[in-house]
Amino acid sequence: MQKQTLKKSWNSVAAAIATAALFAGPAPAITFTPLGDLGGGDTDSTAYAISNDGTTVVGTSSALLGFEAFRWTQLTNMVTLGDLAGGSNESAGYAASSNGSVIAGYGTGTSGSEASTWTGPLYAPPTGLGTLGGANPVSAANGVSANGSVVVGRTTTAAGTEAFMWTSGGGMVSIGDFPDGGTNSTANAISDDGSVIVGGGLHSGPSGEAFRWTSGTGLVGLGDLAGGNADSLALGVSGDGNAVVGQSDSGNGIEAFIWTIGSGIQPLGDLAGGGFESRARDASANGTLVVGHGTAADGSHAVLWSSGALFDLNVTAAAVLPAGWQLEDAFSISADGLSIVGRANNPDGNNEAFLLRLDSAPIPEPGTGLLVSFGLLVLAARRCR
Repeated sequence: MQKQTLKKSWNSVAAAIATAALFAGPAPAITFTPLGDLGGGDTDSTAYAISNDGTTVVGTSSALLGFEAFRWTQLTNMVTLGDLAGGSNESAGYAASSNGSVIAGYGTGTSGSEASTWTGPLYAPPTGLGTLGGANPVSAANGVSANGSVVVGRTTTAAGTEAFMWTSGGGMVSIGDFPDGGTNSTANAISDDGSVIVGGGLHSGPSGEAFRWTSGTGLVGLGDLAGGNADSLALGVSGDGNAVVGQSDSGNGIEAFIWTIGSGIQPLGDLAGGGFESRARDASANGTLVVGHGTAADGSHAVLWSSGALFDLNVTAAAVLPAGWQLEDAFSISADGLSIVGRANNPDGNNEAFLLRLDSAPIPEPGTGLLVSFGLLVLAARRCR
Protein backbone atom coordinates (compact mmCIF):
# COMPACT_ATOMS: atom_id res chain seq x y z
CA MET A 1 0.00 0.00 0.00
CA GLN A 2 2.83 2.36 0.88
CA LYS A 3 4.51 1.71 -2.49
CA GLN A 4 1.27 2.46 -4.33
CA THR A 5 0.84 5.70 -2.37
CA LEU A 6 4.40 6.74 -3.11
CA LYS A 7 3.92 5.91 -6.80
CA LYS A 8 0.72 7.98 -6.97
CA SER A 9 2.48 10.85 -5.19
CA TRP A 10 5.39 10.70 -7.59
CA ASN A 11 3.04 10.66 -10.59
CA SER A 12 1.33 13.77 -9.24
CA VAL A 13 4.67 15.49 -8.70
CA ALA A 14 5.86 14.52 -12.19
CA ALA A 15 2.67 15.87 -13.73
CA ALA A 16 3.00 19.11 -11.78
CA ILE A 17 6.63 19.52 -12.84
CA ALA A 18 5.80 18.85 -16.49
CA THR A 19 2.91 21.32 -16.43
CA ALA A 20 4.99 23.96 -14.68
CA ALA A 21 7.80 23.51 -17.19
CA LEU A 22 5.32 23.90 -20.00
CA PHE A 23 4.46 27.41 -18.85
CA ALA A 24 7.86 28.39 -17.41
CA GLY A 25 9.07 29.99 -20.64
CA PRO A 26 7.55 31.03 -23.92
CA ALA A 27 4.42 28.97 -24.57
CA PRO A 28 5.42 25.94 -26.67
CA ALA A 29 3.07 24.79 -29.36
CA ILE A 30 2.44 22.17 -31.98
CA THR A 31 1.80 22.84 -35.65
CA PHE A 32 0.77 20.27 -38.25
CA THR A 33 1.61 20.81 -41.93
CA PRO A 34 0.38 18.47 -44.67
CA LEU A 35 2.97 18.60 -47.45
CA GLY A 36 0.78 17.67 -50.41
CA ASP A 37 2.17 15.94 -53.49
CA LEU A 38 3.82 16.75 -56.82
CA GLY A 39 0.54 16.56 -58.71
CA GLY A 40 -0.46 14.89 -61.93
CA GLY A 41 -0.84 11.41 -60.52
CA ASP A 42 -2.62 9.59 -57.72
CA THR A 43 -2.32 11.59 -54.49
CA ASP A 44 0.40 9.73 -52.61
CA SER A 45 3.47 11.05 -50.80
CA THR A 46 5.74 10.08 -47.90
CA ALA A 47 8.37 12.13 -46.05
CA TYR A 48 11.34 9.94 -45.20
CA ALA A 49 13.79 12.41 -43.69
CA ILE A 50 14.26 15.89 -42.29
CA SER A 51 17.56 17.76 -42.08
CA ASN A 52 19.15 18.21 -38.66
CA ASP A 53 18.23 21.89 -38.65
CA GLY A 54 14.59 21.13 -39.45
CA THR A 55 14.48 23.21 -42.65
CA THR A 56 14.40 20.56 -45.37
CA VAL A 57 12.10 17.57 -45.80
CA VAL A 58 12.73 14.88 -48.42
CA GLY A 59 10.80 11.86 -49.63
CA THR A 60 8.88 10.57 -52.60
CA SER A 61 5.60 11.59 -54.21
CA SER A 62 3.30 10.54 -57.00
CA ALA A 63 3.75 12.70 -60.09
CA LEU A 64 2.52 12.81 -63.67
CA LEU A 65 4.70 9.95 -64.91
CA GLY A 66 5.49 7.99 -61.77
CA PHE A 67 6.97 8.49 -58.30
CA GLU A 68 9.63 11.15 -57.90
CA ALA A 69 11.98 12.29 -55.16
CA PHE A 70 10.98 15.60 -53.61
CA ARG A 71 12.46 18.38 -51.52
CA TRP A 72 10.25 20.57 -49.33
CA THR A 73 11.05 23.82 -47.55
CA GLN A 74 8.77 26.58 -46.28
CA LEU A 75 10.04 28.80 -49.10
CA THR A 76 9.70 26.38 -52.01
CA ASN A 77 7.02 23.97 -50.76
CA MET A 78 7.27 20.57 -52.50
CA VAL A 79 9.42 20.47 -55.63
CA THR A 80 10.66 17.51 -57.66
CA LEU A 81 14.34 16.56 -57.54
CA GLY A 82 14.31 14.91 -60.94
CA ASP A 83 15.80 11.63 -62.07
CA LEU A 84 18.93 10.22 -63.66
CA ALA A 85 19.45 10.68 -67.40
CA GLY A 86 17.27 8.29 -69.36
CA GLY A 87 15.35 7.38 -66.24
CA SER A 88 11.76 6.23 -65.91
CA ASN A 89 10.61 8.87 -63.43
CA GLU A 90 11.08 6.68 -60.39
CA SER A 91 13.16 8.15 -57.59
CA ALA A 92 13.10 8.80 -53.85
CA GLY A 93 14.89 10.95 -51.28
CA TYR A 94 15.73 8.94 -48.16
CA ALA A 95 18.17 11.16 -46.26
CA ALA A 96 19.39 14.75 -45.97
CA SER A 97 22.59 16.35 -44.71
CA SER A 98 22.54 18.63 -41.68
CA ASN A 99 21.37 21.72 -43.58
CA GLY A 100 19.67 19.92 -46.46
CA SER A 101 22.30 20.85 -49.03
CA VAL A 102 22.91 17.18 -49.91
CA ILE A 103 20.05 14.71 -50.38
CA ALA A 104 20.60 10.97 -50.79
CA GLY A 105 18.29 8.30 -52.17
CA TYR A 106 17.95 6.60 -55.50
CA GLY A 107 17.15 7.46 -59.08
CA THR A 108 16.40 5.33 -62.11
CA GLY A 109 18.65 5.49 -65.15
CA THR A 110 18.96 3.48 -68.31
CA SER A 111 20.42 0.50 -66.42
CA GLY A 112 18.00 0.52 -63.49
CA SER A 113 17.84 1.92 -59.96
CA GLU A 114 21.01 3.56 -58.69
CA ALA A 115 22.05 5.24 -55.45
CA SER A 116 21.99 8.98 -56.09
CA THR A 117 22.65 12.34 -54.49
CA TRP A 118 21.20 15.75 -55.22
CA THR A 119 23.36 18.73 -54.24
CA GLY A 120 22.26 22.32 -53.68
CA PRO A 121 21.75 25.04 -54.55
CA LEU A 122 20.39 23.69 -57.86
CA TYR A 123 19.87 20.02 -56.83
CA ALA A 124 19.97 19.01 -60.47
CA PRO A 125 21.00 16.90 -62.17
CA PRO A 126 21.39 14.08 -59.64
CA THR A 127 24.68 12.23 -59.34
CA GLY A 128 24.61 8.44 -59.69
CA LEU A 129 26.94 6.70 -57.22
CA GLY A 130 27.21 3.42 -59.12
CA THR A 131 26.98 -0.16 -57.87
CA LEU A 132 29.34 -2.97 -56.92
CA GLY A 133 28.24 -5.20 -59.81
CA GLY A 134 26.08 -8.28 -59.89
CA ALA A 135 23.99 -9.82 -62.63
CA ASN A 136 21.37 -7.06 -62.37
CA PRO A 137 23.26 -4.17 -60.77
CA VAL A 138 21.16 -1.84 -58.60
CA SER A 139 21.80 0.28 -55.52
CA ALA A 140 20.07 2.74 -53.19
CA ALA A 141 21.37 5.28 -50.67
CA ASN A 142 19.69 5.27 -47.27
CA GLY A 143 21.79 7.66 -45.19
CA VAL A 144 24.17 10.62 -45.42
CA SER A 145 26.54 12.23 -42.92
CA ALA A 146 25.90 15.72 -41.53
CA ASN A 147 28.29 17.41 -43.97
CA GLY A 148 27.14 15.29 -46.92
CA SER A 149 30.54 13.73 -47.58
CA VAL A 150 29.68 10.11 -46.66
CA VAL A 151 26.73 8.18 -48.09
CA VAL A 152 25.61 4.67 -47.08
CA GLY A 153 23.13 2.18 -48.48
CA ARG A 154 22.77 -1.15 -50.21
CA THR A 155 24.11 -2.46 -53.51
CA THR A 156 24.20 -5.67 -55.50
CA THR A 157 27.46 -7.59 -55.84
CA ALA A 158 28.48 -10.77 -57.60
CA ALA A 159 27.75 -12.69 -54.36
CA GLY A 160 24.47 -11.03 -53.32
CA THR A 161 23.78 -7.65 -51.76
CA GLU A 162 26.02 -5.70 -49.42
CA ALA A 163 26.02 -2.57 -47.33
CA PHE A 164 28.16 0.15 -48.89
CA MET A 165 29.88 3.36 -47.92
CA TRP A 166 30.52 6.03 -50.56
CA THR A 167 32.85 9.02 -50.36
CA SER A 168 33.81 11.49 -53.04
CA GLY A 169 37.46 10.48 -52.76
CA GLY A 170 37.07 6.72 -52.48
CA GLY A 171 33.86 6.03 -54.34
CA MET A 172 31.68 3.09 -53.33
CA VAL A 173 33.14 0.33 -51.15
CA SER A 174 31.57 -2.58 -49.31
CA ILE A 175 31.62 -2.50 -45.52
CA GLY A 176 31.32 -6.28 -45.51
CA ASP A 177 29.04 -8.94 -44.10
CA PHE A 178 28.93 -10.97 -40.92
CA PRO A 179 32.01 -13.24 -40.84
CA ASP A 180 30.09 -16.53 -40.42
CA GLY A 181 29.06 -16.88 -44.03
CA GLY A 182 26.32 -14.30 -44.49
CA THR A 183 26.15 -12.81 -48.00
CA ASN A 184 23.56 -10.08 -47.59
CA SER A 185 23.65 -6.80 -45.67
CA THR A 186 22.24 -3.29 -45.88
CA ALA A 187 23.27 0.03 -44.32
CA ASN A 188 20.29 2.11 -43.25
CA ALA A 189 21.71 5.09 -41.37
CA ILE A 190 24.91 6.90 -40.42
CA SER A 191 26.00 9.10 -37.51
CA ASP A 192 26.55 12.82 -38.04
CA ASP A 193 30.34 12.53 -38.27
CA GLY A 194 30.18 9.49 -40.57
CA SER A 195 32.03 7.17 -38.19
CA VAL A 196 29.12 4.90 -37.19
CA ILE A 197 26.96 2.99 -39.69
CA VAL A 198 23.98 0.82 -38.74
CA GLY A 199 21.83 -1.67 -40.60
CA GLY A 200 21.28 -5.39 -40.78
CA GLY A 201 22.80 -8.51 -42.25
CA LEU A 202 22.23 -12.23 -42.63
CA HIS A 203 24.11 -14.98 -40.88
CA SER A 204 24.72 -18.35 -42.51
CA GLY A 205 21.68 -19.71 -40.58
CA PRO A 206 20.19 -17.74 -42.22
CA SER A 207 19.04 -15.35 -39.52
CA GLY A 208 19.05 -11.59 -39.65
CA GLU A 209 20.74 -9.36 -37.08
CA ALA A 210 21.06 -5.63 -36.58
CA PHE A 211 24.63 -4.32 -36.72
CA ARG A 212 26.68 -1.30 -35.74
CA TRP A 213 29.80 -0.66 -37.83
CA THR A 214 32.90 1.45 -37.23
CA SER A 215 36.21 1.34 -39.07
CA GLY A 216 37.84 -0.14 -35.97
CA THR A 217 35.32 -2.86 -35.18
CA GLY A 218 33.73 -3.77 -38.50
CA LEU A 219 30.20 -5.19 -38.30
CA VAL A 220 29.21 -5.89 -34.69
CA GLY A 221 25.91 -7.69 -34.13
CA LEU A 222 23.52 -6.08 -31.65
CA GLY A 223 21.50 -9.18 -30.82
CA ASP A 224 17.71 -9.38 -30.68
CA LEU A 225 14.93 -9.07 -28.13
CA ALA A 226 14.37 -11.97 -25.76
CA GLY A 227 11.65 -14.47 -26.59
CA GLY A 228 11.72 -14.18 -30.34
CA ASN A 229 13.53 -15.69 -33.27
CA ALA A 230 17.00 -14.40 -34.07
CA ASP A 231 15.85 -11.56 -36.31
CA SER A 232 16.57 -7.86 -35.86
CA LEU A 233 17.28 -4.86 -38.06
CA ALA A 234 18.70 -1.42 -37.24
CA LEU A 235 16.84 1.39 -38.98
CA GLY A 236 18.31 4.53 -37.40
CA VAL A 237 21.08 5.96 -35.25
CA SER A 238 21.39 9.03 -33.08
CA GLY A 239 23.56 11.86 -34.38
CA ASP A 240 26.27 11.07 -31.82
CA GLY A 241 26.28 7.39 -32.84
CA ASN A 242 25.61 6.13 -29.32
CA ALA A 243 22.00 4.98 -29.69
CA VAL A 244 20.77 2.55 -32.36
CA VAL A 245 17.05 1.99 -33.01
CA GLY A 246 15.14 -0.50 -35.10
CA GLN A 247 12.96 -3.59 -34.96
CA SER A 248 13.30 -7.13 -33.62
CA ASP A 249 11.27 -10.30 -33.30
CA SER A 250 10.12 -10.47 -29.67
CA GLY A 251 8.08 -13.66 -29.72
CA ASN A 252 4.78 -11.75 -29.88
CA GLY A 253 5.62 -10.03 -33.15
CA ILE A 254 7.90 -7.28 -34.42
CA GLU A 255 8.78 -4.78 -31.69
CA ALA A 256 10.72 -1.51 -31.71
CA PHE A 257 14.05 -1.49 -29.87
CA ILE A 258 16.78 0.85 -28.74
CA TRP A 259 20.39 -0.24 -28.25
CA THR A 260 23.14 1.55 -26.34
CA ILE A 261 26.61 0.44 -25.32
CA GLY A 262 25.68 0.51 -21.64
CA SER A 263 22.29 -1.18 -21.80
CA GLY A 264 22.41 -3.37 -24.90
CA ILE A 265 19.17 -4.01 -26.80
CA GLN A 266 15.96 -3.03 -25.01
CA PRO A 267 12.29 -3.14 -26.12
CA LEU A 268 10.43 0.14 -26.59
CA GLY A 269 6.95 -1.35 -26.50
CA ASP A 270 3.77 -0.82 -28.49
CA LEU A 271 0.47 1.00 -28.11
CA ALA A 272 -2.04 -0.41 -25.65
CA GLY A 273 -4.29 -2.91 -27.38
CA GLY A 274 -1.99 -2.97 -30.39
CA GLY A 275 -1.17 -5.83 -32.66
CA PHE A 276 2.37 -6.38 -31.36
CA GLU A 277 3.99 -4.57 -34.24
CA SER A 278 6.13 -1.50 -33.76
CA ARG A 279 9.23 -0.07 -35.39
CA ALA A 280 11.69 2.59 -34.27
CA ARG A 281 12.98 4.47 -37.30
CA ASP A 282 15.07 7.44 -36.12
CA ALA A 283 16.47 9.17 -33.05
CA SER A 284 17.32 12.73 -32.06
CA ALA A 285 20.94 13.88 -31.84
CA ASN A 286 21.52 12.45 -28.36
CA GLY A 287 19.08 9.54 -28.64
CA THR A 288 16.63 10.75 -25.98
CA LEU A 289 13.74 10.95 -28.46
CA VAL A 290 12.85 8.13 -30.86
CA VAL A 291 10.16 8.08 -33.55
CA GLY A 292 8.46 5.33 -35.51
CA HIS A 293 5.11 3.60 -35.50
CA GLY A 294 2.98 1.33 -33.33
CA THR A 295 -0.24 -0.53 -33.98
CA ALA A 296 -3.70 0.12 -32.56
CA ALA A 297 -7.12 -1.31 -33.22
CA ASP A 298 -7.57 1.02 -36.19
CA GLY A 299 -4.15 0.42 -37.73
CA SER A 300 -0.73 2.03 -37.66
CA HIS A 301 -0.07 5.18 -35.59
CA ALA A 302 2.96 7.45 -35.66
CA VAL A 303 4.56 7.39 -32.22
CA LEU A 304 7.35 8.91 -30.17
CA TRP A 305 9.25 7.27 -27.32
CA SER A 306 10.83 9.40 -24.59
CA SER A 307 12.34 8.33 -21.25
CA GLY A 308 10.52 5.02 -21.29
CA ALA A 309 7.17 6.57 -22.23
CA LEU A 310 5.27 6.00 -25.48
CA PHE A 311 3.31 8.88 -27.04
CA ASP A 312 0.75 8.44 -29.82
CA LEU A 313 1.40 11.51 -31.97
CA ASN A 314 -2.27 11.55 -32.98
CA VAL A 315 -3.12 12.23 -29.34
CA THR A 316 -0.25 14.64 -28.79
CA ALA A 317 -1.26 16.68 -31.84
CA ALA A 318 -5.03 16.26 -31.42
CA ALA A 319 -5.59 19.99 -30.88
CA VAL A 320 -4.16 20.87 -34.31
CA LEU A 321 -4.88 17.74 -36.33
CA PRO A 322 -7.82 18.36 -38.69
CA ALA A 323 -10.72 15.92 -38.74
CA GLY A 324 -10.14 12.87 -40.89
CA TRP A 325 -6.35 12.80 -40.56
CA GLN A 326 -4.39 9.92 -39.01
CA LEU A 327 -0.63 10.08 -38.57
CA GLU A 328 0.43 6.55 -39.52
CA ASP A 329 4.23 6.50 -39.39
CA ALA A 330 7.06 8.81 -38.29
CA PHE A 331 10.23 8.24 -40.29
CA SER A 332 12.55 11.00 -39.10
CA ILE A 333 13.14 13.53 -36.32
CA SER A 334 15.36 16.63 -36.36
CA ALA A 335 18.50 16.80 -34.24
CA ASP A 336 16.81 18.91 -31.55
CA GLY A 337 13.75 16.68 -31.44
CA LEU A 338 11.33 19.45 -32.36
CA SER A 339 10.41 18.48 -35.94
CA ILE A 340 8.98 15.12 -37.03
CA VAL A 341 8.08 13.94 -40.53
CA GLY A 342 6.38 10.89 -41.93
CA ARG A 343 3.27 9.58 -43.63
CA ALA A 344 -0.36 10.26 -42.78
CA ASN A 345 -3.69 9.09 -44.13
CA ASN A 346 -5.65 12.16 -45.21
CA PRO A 347 -9.44 12.69 -45.25
CA ASP A 348 -9.58 11.46 -48.86
CA GLY A 349 -8.08 8.12 -47.79
CA ASN A 350 -4.73 8.81 -49.49
CA ASN A 351 -1.17 8.74 -48.17
CA GLU A 352 0.28 12.20 -47.61
CA ALA A 353 3.61 13.41 -46.22
CA PHE A 354 3.41 15.51 -43.07
CA LEU A 355 5.53 17.77 -40.88
CA LEU A 356 4.83 18.10 -37.16
CA ARG A 357 6.60 20.89 -35.26
CA LEU A 358 6.66 21.23 -31.49
CA ASP A 359 7.89 24.86 -31.32
CA SER A 360 5.70 27.04 -33.51
CA ALA A 361 2.71 29.36 -33.05
CA PRO A 362 0.43 29.02 -29.99
CA ILE A 363 -2.41 26.51 -30.07
CA PRO A 364 -5.72 26.31 -28.18
CA GLU A 365 -5.27 25.07 -24.62
CA PRO A 366 -5.54 21.26 -24.58
CA GLY A 367 -7.01 19.06 -21.89
CA THR A 368 -4.99 18.14 -18.81
CA GLY A 369 -3.84 14.73 -20.06
CA LEU A 370 -2.63 16.15 -23.34
CA LEU A 371 -1.06 19.09 -21.56
CA VAL A 372 1.02 16.84 -19.31
CA SER A 373 2.06 14.63 -22.25
CA PHE A 374 3.11 17.65 -24.25
CA GLY A 375 4.97 19.07 -21.26
CA LEU A 376 7.03 15.90 -21.02
CA LEU A 377 7.81 16.06 -24.74
CA VAL A 378 8.93 19.67 -24.42
CA LEU A 379 11.20 18.80 -21.50
CA ALA A 380 12.80 16.02 -23.55
CA ALA A 381 13.17 18.24 -26.60
CA ARG A 382 14.85 20.93 -24.53
CA ARG A 383 17.34 18.32 -23.31
CA CYS A 384 18.12 17.56 -26.95
CA ARG A 385 19.04 21.19 -27.49
